[in-house]
Amino acid sequence: MRSKRKQIDSQSRDFKEFELEPLMKFNEMQSAEAQKILKKSNIDMSEEEVADILVLLHMVVKITLKELFSAEE
Repeated sequence: MRSKRKQIDSQSRDFKEFELEPLMKFNEMQSAEAQKILKKSNIDMSEEEVADILVLLHMVVKITLKELFSAEE
Protein backbone atom coordinates (compact mmCIF):
# COMPACT_ATOMS: atom_id res chain seq x y z
CA MET A 1 0.00 0.00 0.00
CA ARG A 2 2.79 2.43 0.82
CA SER A 3 4.56 1.97 -2.49
CA LYS A 4 1.34 2.55 -4.41
CA ARG A 5 0.68 5.76 -2.45
CA LYS A 6 4.26 6.92 -3.01
CA GLN A 7 3.89 6.21 -6.73
CA ILE A 8 0.66 8.23 -6.95
CA ASP A 9 2.24 11.13 -5.04
CA SER A 10 5.25 11.20 -7.37
CA GLN A 11 3.00 11.11 -10.44
CA SER A 12 1.00 14.12 -9.29
CA ARG A 13 4.23 15.95 -8.47
CA ASP A 14 5.57 15.19 -11.97
CA PHE A 15 2.44 16.63 -13.59
CA LYS A 16 2.74 19.81 -11.52
CA GLU A 17 6.09 20.47 -13.22
CA PHE A 18 4.22 21.03 -16.47
CA GLU A 19 1.70 23.56 -15.20
CA LEU A 20 1.59 26.53 -17.56
CA GLU A 21 -1.51 28.24 -16.22
CA PRO A 22 0.40 31.25 -14.82
CA LEU A 23 2.23 31.61 -18.13
CA MET A 24 -0.77 31.50 -20.47
CA LYS A 25 -4.51 30.91 -20.45
CA PHE A 26 -5.90 27.87 -22.25
CA ASN A 27 -9.40 27.75 -23.70
CA GLU A 28 -10.45 24.13 -23.44
CA MET A 29 -12.80 22.69 -26.03
CA GLN A 30 -16.15 21.56 -24.66
CA SER A 31 -16.92 17.82 -24.80
CA ALA A 32 -20.08 18.43 -26.83
CA GLU A 33 -18.15 20.38 -29.46
CA ALA A 34 -15.49 17.66 -29.70
CA GLN A 35 -18.19 14.99 -29.97
CA LYS A 36 -19.80 16.87 -32.90
CA ILE A 37 -16.44 17.02 -34.70
CA LEU A 38 -15.87 13.31 -34.12
CA LYS A 39 -19.38 12.43 -35.35
CA LYS A 40 -18.72 14.33 -38.59
CA SER A 41 -15.81 11.93 -39.08
CA ASN A 42 -18.09 8.95 -38.33
CA ILE A 43 -16.41 8.31 -34.97
CA ASP A 44 -18.88 7.47 -32.21
CA MET A 45 -17.58 7.83 -28.67
CA SER A 46 -19.20 8.21 -25.30
CA GLU A 47 -19.05 11.56 -23.55
CA GLU A 48 -16.67 10.05 -20.99
CA GLU A 49 -14.28 8.84 -23.71
CA VAL A 50 -14.32 12.25 -25.38
CA ALA A 51 -13.60 13.94 -22.05
CA ASP A 52 -10.67 11.57 -21.42
CA ILE A 53 -9.20 12.31 -24.86
CA LEU A 54 -9.54 16.06 -24.29
CA VAL A 55 -7.73 15.79 -20.96
CA LEU A 56 -4.93 13.82 -22.62
CA LEU A 57 -4.60 16.29 -25.49
CA HIS A 58 -4.59 19.23 -23.09
CA MET A 59 -1.77 17.63 -21.10
CA VAL A 60 0.23 16.90 -24.29
CA VAL A 61 -0.12 20.53 -25.40
CA LYS A 62 0.99 21.82 -22.00
CA ILE A 63 4.02 19.52 -21.94
CA THR A 64 4.96 20.46 -25.51
CA LEU A 65 4.73 24.18 -24.78
CA LYS A 66 6.68 23.78 -21.56
CA GLU A 67 9.46 22.00 -23.45
CA LEU A 68 9.40 24.61 -26.20
CA PHE A 69 9.67 27.53 -23.79
CA SER A 70 12.33 25.88 -21.62
CA ALA A 71 14.42 25.05 -24.71
CA GLU A 72 14.67 28.76 -25.57
CA GLU A 73 16.27 29.62 -22.22
